[in-house]
Amino acid sequence: MLRAVVHVAAVMVACRGDEPPAKIELHSIPTLPLSACQMLANVGHAAWRHLDGHESTKISMGELWRFKRFELHEEDAAIETAIGDCRVTGYDVHALADAYLVDRETEKRPAADISTSSAVQDKRETVANNDELCALSEDVHNGGALDWAYWVARKTITPMEAAKLTYCIDPIEWPGNGDAQGSFTAELQKKIVKCAALLGDIQIDWSLPALCAYLGIEDAPYRMRIAAQSEQDRLAKFAQAPVPPRRSITPPPPPPTRLDTSRGPVVGPIKYEITLPDWTRWSRLDIVRLWEASCLLADIEPPLADGAVIWAEYQTVGLSPAFHEAWEIINADSTFSKLEILPYSGRMLWNVDLAGFADWAIGKGFNVPAGLRMIAARRSVKLAVGRAPEAGTQAPQPAPLTHKLRINSLDAPIDKAIGLAGSHKTAAVFLELRALALNEEKPFTGIIEGDSLCYTTDDGRPDGLTKNALEHRLRQRRRASGRSG
Repeated sequence: MLRAVVHVAAVMVACRGDEPPAKIELHSIPTLPLSACQMLANVGHAAWRHLDGHESTKISMGELWRFKRFELHEEDAAIETAIGDCRVTGYDVHALADAYLVDRETEKRPAADISTSSAVQDKRETVANNDELCALSEDVHNGGALDWAYWVARKTITPMEAAKLTYCIDPIEWPGNGDAQGSFTAELQKKIVKCAALLGDIQIDWSLPALCAYLGIEDAPYRMRIAAQSEQDRLAKFAQAPVPPRRSITPPPPPPTRLDTSRGPVVGPIKYEITLPDWTRWSRLDIVRLWEASCLLADIEPPLADGAVIWAEYQTVGLSPAFHEAWEIINADSTFSKLEILPYSGRMLWNVDLAGFADWAIGKGFNVPAGLRMIAARRSVKLAVGRAPEAGTQAPQPAPLTHKLRINSLDAPIDKAIGLAGSHKTAAVFLELRALALNEEKPFTGIIEGDSLCYTTDDGRPDGLTKNALEHRLRQRRRASGRSG
């Protein structure tokens, strides 16, 4: 039960009529009604006009029910109680007021001695500076302790959540306009709304340490400050810990599936399934990878290496001598030597126009397979490396080459992202491409604006690659290579 020293004498009439009036003496310490306890807990002061009673009835099955037992006359002023007037006695505490615990010997002293003690008046222990009172406030509002460890771990706290935490109310346990005691009083509701609005004007996202720093030692609940200080101590200790030197790690190459490339090329022979090219399929394709074109020139179907799509030069070690002869000439040619050599894959993953490549091979005097000659005969076009330029841009024209060379700087990182994702699905590829962009993989700048990955175009203009734009590029790739998804 919670009691408080009263500084006026008063007479209360019985609400039921079968009891004599109750006299409240000056400096006595009557038990406060529940409504006064709630006002003290919420706003720090209370004005009350009645005293509670408790009784057990048949309906209550032996439980004590609270009722209004005595009340002041209508013309009498309400009794004012401040935090410093409160006394907590016994163990049956039903509500909170900022006060202090007194031992049983102190309870036995006359009321006047307690109320006139200057030490008592000066102490004024509150929820902000007393652990027991803070725990009591949490128990009253939440029916138990508030989980401050959870809230200190939260990176963002909304202004309304912060406002409720200021009054020791768990926002998750009590998301509405009430707590364990029932609906908020009008006064408490107004204070919470005002507090939330003020915090929202300052910033949208709060953390518990930031809230604690804003409230200060006079207003932040004691246990909130302990939790925030513990988190700050932990972060400070972590910051002071020696940081091991970072190893320089080359980003892995773009495998179709996630492979452990930190060891370099795999040890042991690679298994291939070598067959003749499916010329019906290849004749329908315009754009192919350069290494695939080399396989077709060697009259073999681009194979899988140990069941996986080939993406690195070491995976071609066991292919036929005809492939390696063609690949050596391709890399030495003045047209293809303009292509950037990428880590692990070299020039393998650059795209070429298959008919133009066939024309180039015939001109170089290769023994071109009949199927590849038919592709060149049906579509007599000049050699084109890479993709068509973006709308409104001019593809680079590197003279003195007689063949037209077109390179898109996004091809290489997109190829790498496809390899890391092990898929051509837009969502998976964009996720890997975003990580490459943050790592400033050329031509990306390391800046992300919303859904746009910022990069520098081939002609030096700033631009951004969105998820929709990537979907368009991947759709073109799938159409060119004959993939369905």
